[in-house]
Amino acid sequence: LGVRSLLGSVQGHQRLRVLDLSGVSTQTNDDIAGPIARVCRSLECLSLAGMKKITAFGVGLIAYCCRDTLRSLSLRNCPKVHLMELLCARIQHMGMLLASSDSREGGAAHLPPQAILPSAFVGDPSNASWSYATYRTAYSLSIEQTVRILQADDSLDAYLEVSKKHESDFLRFEEQNLMNTNSTSSHLNHMFGKLEHLDIGHVGKSGYKISGCLAAITWLNGGHIRELNIAGLGKITTVELNLLGMCSGERLQVLEIPASLMMPPFVGGMNPSRLSIFQFHAPTMLTELDLSCLGSSTFGDGTPFYFLINLRNCRVLKLDHLPVKEYHLPPTGLMKLSLQGCTELTLESIYDYLETYYRGGMMLELDVRDVPNSTNSPLMKFCELIPKLLMLNNRRTKLGTTLKDENVKLQRWRIGGKMPKTKSRKRKAATALLQGNEATSLDSGSSSSADMLLSETCCSLLRTGFRKDRDTEQEMFACWTCKIDFGRFVCYNCAKKCHRGHDIVPVGFGAGYCDCSILSKCSCLEIGQ
Repeated sequence: LGVRSLLGSVQGHQRLRVLDLSGVSTQTNDDIAGPIARVCRSLECLSLAGMKKITAFGVGLIAYCCRDTLRSLSLRNCPKVHLMELLCARIQHMGMLLASSDSREGGAAHLPPQAILPSAFVGDPSNASWSYATYRTAYSLSIEQTVRILQADDSLDAYLEVSKKHESDFLRFEEQNLMNTNSTSSHLNHMFGKLEHLDIGHVGKSGYKISGCLAAITWLNGGHIRELNIAGLGKITTVELNLLGMCSGERLQVLEIPASLMMPPFVGGMNPSRLSIFQFHAPTMLTELDLSCLGSSTFGDGTPFYFLINLRNCRVLKLDHLPVKEYHLPPTGLMKLSLQGCTELTLESIYDYLETYYRGGMMLELDVRDVPNSTNSPLMKFCELIPKLLMLNNRRTKLGTTLKDENVKLQRWRIGGKMPKTKSRKRKAATALLQGNEATSLDSGSSSSADMLLSETCCSLLRTGFRKDRDTEQEMFACWTCKIDFGRFVCYNCAKKCHRGHDIVPVGFGAGYCDCSILSKCSCLEIGQ
């Protein structure tokens, strides 16, 4: 149909909330940004992943015009989206606000709450030693370093010129097409103000600079981001991650930074290796963290990874090819742990760590490939230590294969499919026929549950693990109350028990794993035990 024709067909539907254009067309350019901004006034979720010709102007126009509603944005693999062209002027504005607050008597007290500090995070109530002054000092340092990073770029003048032109075009478009005569430059500070899910993995071309952009998005967002994917990007600084941790605080739940390049900040006389990730405020509510293949010259002694031990609520942790030690790992809560290629560890040290904290626990997946094994220890001992293990080194265990087959049978039965019979059940059916009894009862739910290792009412995660293949297909439900949406879902049993009374919406049938235990508190895991 073409994207323009598609948008023309929904011209009168102002309540359109979700628009997924990922992979629709590699030829679509910024021409679609105007129709989307005009038509989709209630847009909450937008995916432009894989669009080869859309640029920062089109993305910025949509983000600005939908600033009051847009909660999820995916720009993965968009090679022409140059975020520096979009955010350079905002980074400069951050520096100007900081300089203005420092020059005034009383500092930031004379500025609006969101001018320098996020309104919801002016201190850490859980830490008695944490004060407003300390918080503001750390926050100001992060912004100052971000501005210095921008000033060190040779293309600063070109970026600023393009960025300011884009911003004036956004204001003019809103005034002419959306009839908003109150549009002012201050509205630009709310461009990403409602975003909760942001995926900018592999955005831009290879070697693309994103220095300062993450800090600008964090500042504009004001700490609302819950899920962030910045995979495969270069020139990310620890300062920006510190700013992300301070702004988002306990809201940040999912962070993915695989295959990115970490660069040391401009910290004057301070040794760059001493400025750790999340040095000032570690987001303790992180439930999913992926730092796989994170490249940096400052990771030699493993200093930046001390914050990991504070991740008490983390369920999925991937640290592939990083110089971590066993004393960096969190002591409780993990359900998936990937340590592939971690040469600073040994199989013996990992086994001792698991034996201390996870013996008989709920860990479902473990990956220790390419970890030194000087004593030739067998991998089978990990299965004996953690009896619920479904995946070991990216291969299903015997239990994992059995439970995978159970999941397939259970889902077929729920959608009305015929339950495949094992040899023993076929013999029972034949005996029942010879005795004149009905054999159809063998296909009922009650008899099928008798052959299963786990209860039918347990969370599907105990059967599927953290896989997204064909064998994990199941009914999917979004929970708007718990904000499990936009690609995340809960299984049938969790929707019925854990989220009873919530705003539940069925989203179809597909492959994946239940996110209830990751983004909420799952009570169906205890049934599986």
